[in-house]
Amino acid sequence: MTDSAQRPIPAREKMAVALYQLASRVHWPAREDALRQAFAHLGLRGQRLVDIGCGPGLLAKAARDLGFAYIGIDPDRAAIEYARQKYTSEGVQFAVADASDVADFIQAGDVAILNGVSHHLSDHELSLVLSSLTPCSGIFILDHQLDQATSRLNRLLQQKDRGRFVRPSTAFDSLPGYRTSYHVTFSIPSKSLPAWRYFCNFYVPVKAHT
Repeated sequence: MTDSAQRPIPAREKMAVALYQLASRVHWPAREDALRQAFAHLGLRGQRLVDIGCGPGLLAKAARDLGFAYIGIDPDRAAIEYARQKYTSEGVQFAVADASDVADFIQAGDVAILNGVSHHLSDHELSLVLSSLTPCSGIFILDHQLDQATSRLNRLLQQKDRGRFVRPSTAFDSLPGYRTSYHVTFSIPSKSLPAWRYFCNFYVPVKAHT
């Protein structure tokens, strides 16, 4: 997929980005907080973050705060154009790309992040993305925590999510070629109002520890 399409971005696509920004006031703070805590716990420093399915680039500022170079990729051109206009600091880049393009953006030592993305990807798309990440030093996956403890309300909200591929949490217990070095669950928007159960996992290559 090329990033050079010149067609005007339709108003409805710009409106969708604006609505996502509004909704992010509810769903984003807990996710960013979980990631910041994970970075602190793991002691990650000095690498490049590749934010796969970055949307309007909400993670860009946190990445720079943590001292990382950042590249966000997403198939939504309206979201990428918004992000480019909002986040202009040095060390921040954005590109229009879909699952089949991910490998073109990965370098050895990168940390990749799929933050609320996997439930939007079919099994084939998710497998394609994960197979592109073998040069990475680590992979974060944050997504719905769907298990037997999930409440009826939580399950209903997950079923109504526009992502059509909410998977059982056991699907993320391990990734081929990686081991899980960090796992935590949290609630969105907060512990006192747990509308969604989420998990934050970090995986490191097995080959780096043999």
